[in-house]
Amino acid sequence: MADTTTTVYALSKPDKGKQDWDVPLNTNFDTIDQGLACARTHYRIKTLTFAGAMNIQFEPAYAEYYLAATGNITSMVLDWSKMFKANKPGNAVTVQLRILPSANISIAWPSNVVWMNGAVPRLNGTKVMRIQFVFASDHQMVKGSFMGWEG
Repeated sequence: MADTTTTVYALSKPDKGKQDWDVPLNTNFDTIDQGLACARTHYRIKTLTFAGAMNIQFEPAYAEYYLAATGNITSMVLDWSKMFKANKPGNAVTVQLRILPSANISIAWPSNVVWMNGAVPRLNGTKVMRIQFVFASDHQMVKGSFMGWEG
């Protein structure tokens, strides 16, 4: 009988009596360790202060970003390249962007974001806005959703 894999995480299940079963087992432990490391760093926050053309490069150590916009953001690029050095194909990455209140600013959202219900979020000059982005490693579409106001 051949080796099989688990349905959710594709961990290897070596066949009974297989020689060198330690190799897939060690790979499984590496996968589990990496997953636990991602969960442990979930609440780390990075603050970005910016105006003009903006490139946000998401990093595995951070799951939430504060954006203090000091002026109009004329364009925005969401760069996921560092995230997928730590994730396997088929995985999805979720990050939250909290936009601190600034009066009279505008944000040009990336064109590859598909907004839930087709609703592009509008800024409020007095409250913190929370946006969530989900990006899957096997395609280039980003799903964006407005998560609510704070304050």
